[in-house]
Amino acid sequence: MARSSAAVQPSAGEPEASGGGAPARRSRNLRLAAGLTLLIAVQVGLSLALSCLAQEGLADTTLGYAGRFLAGDVARYEDSWRPMASAVKSWRAFPERPVYHRLLSSHHTKIQYPPSSFFLTLASERLAPKLGLAPYRLLDLVGWLSCWTVIFTAAWLFRRVCEDANGGEPPGALAMSLVGALALLFYPILRGFWIGQVQSLITACTALSLALWYSGRRVAAGAVLGVAALLKPHYALILLFVAWRRQYRAVLAGGLVLAAGTLAGVMVFGWQNYVDYLHALQLLAQRGESYYANFSLNGLLSRIDGLYDPLHNNADWSFKFPPFVPWVYWGTVASSLVLLALVFLRRRPEGRPDAQAADLGVATEDDALEAVRR
Repeated sequence: MARSSAAVQPSAGEPEASGGGAPARRSRNLRLAAGLTLLIAVQVGLSLALSCLAQEGLADTTLGYAGRFLAGDVARYEDSWRPMASAVKSWRAFPERPVYHRLLSSHHTKIQYPPSSFFLTLASERLAPKLGLAPYRLLDLVGWLSCWTVIFTAAWLFRRVCEDANGGEPPGALAMSLVGALALLFYPILRGFWIGQVQSLITACTALSLALWYSGRRVAAGAVLGVAALLKPHYALILLFVAWRRQYRAVLAGGLVLAAGTLAGVMVFGWQNYVDYLHALQLLAQRGESYYANFSLNGLLSRIDGLYDPLHNNADWSFKFPPFVPWVYWGTVASSLVLLALVFLRRRPEGRPDAQAADLGVATEDDALEAVRR
């Protein structure tokens, strides 16, 4: 019996099964690969150009950091791990004294993380000897794995977006490999790992939350955002944004994680250290730094002020705190309010999961910018 012509026609929205579909698929994959290759070429070109200007050559460029990351090499700066360990040490030696005031005023230790983050230090001290590692090295391993989490999550999101846009067809292996390479050249996570920052773990949390959000697991995404807020409270602003988008179950999950972690921190480290932490945040917020890695508007304003005030010129890093400069402070506050307004007043996306995930991604990126404004 002859089949009807309608039976062999592909339905609307489905990829063609005939020979004409293969060339279109190859052309799409080649365009994706070409665009990704161009982005990688720009990143590599910038690194090579900067290496000609920097005294360290490639060492302080994205390519240099990528090479050290693949080798598992770190700078031993312990940018986050050392201040957190110092805070725990101070708490054990003087449990009744506020930790932050002592470290900031007497030891000039620039610590910006809440007491709940100290559980990372306590866990590393307990687990590291069982693994034959020093506590710092275990935390460096956490940072290394966090970077890989960001890279693989970026590749997974790319694959899902392509599948949803092309009727279920995944991108080619070449495009997927190039996405992984492009994520591997993401300077902030590589730099964070190199200097021993907890920011690598926070970035992994936000990346996972985006992947969970895209896949429709909003409650799990909110819980992961709660973990990020326990490590750096600025990220609670994302939960506020989620509430603004009326995703109340996700907000409840994140709020419960944040409340449970904070309660545990109060029970272990004492309420006085949380009050002291608020005073520390106020001190840090009023004294932005011109350090070259501070790429926010606050850093720019601080560097401008440093042209006229030597006390504010610490572009090469200093363990002292710059003076309070009202116009730098209020300029930073104004720019922060503008960024938040642009995010919160954006039109709410409907329907497509990629648009909703992008909506959360914009809020996440905006909050990351706010987190470095000091």
